[in-house]
Amino acid sequence: MNTMFRSSSSLLRSFRRGGGVGGSTMMMTKTLTSRTKKNGHSSVLIVQQRGKADVSNKINSSGIINNNNHHQTKELVNTRLADFEKRLDDVGGNFEKRLDDFHINLGKRLDDGLTFLAAF
Repeated sequence: MNTMFRSSSSLLRSFRRGGGVGGSTMMMTKTLTSRTKKNGHSSVLIVQQRGKADVSNKINSSGIINNNNHHQTKELVNTRLADFEKRLDDVGGNFEKRLDDFHINLGKRLDDGLTFLAAF
């Protein structure tokens, strides 16, 4: 596993430039705090580990699955899209049926009303 150490200031500069963690390969970021022996101040190191991660680490901050198995991700998206389209068709069909029933009932009521008025 390839591990890189970056100071927090270089990581911030990297984010300002538009870089940072992420990219084509997945990166997990961990923050470690250590004490230096020279001045006793604590320094923060960002540890970035490149490589495979378990499923729980495959969703980045945007909520997008970022793993190396693009085919599986594509199948998952296509399955969810097909389910959504089916639900949309069901709702649309149900709405059209209810609209047709409304028009039929409205026509019947208008006919009944005109018949009632014609009696006078």
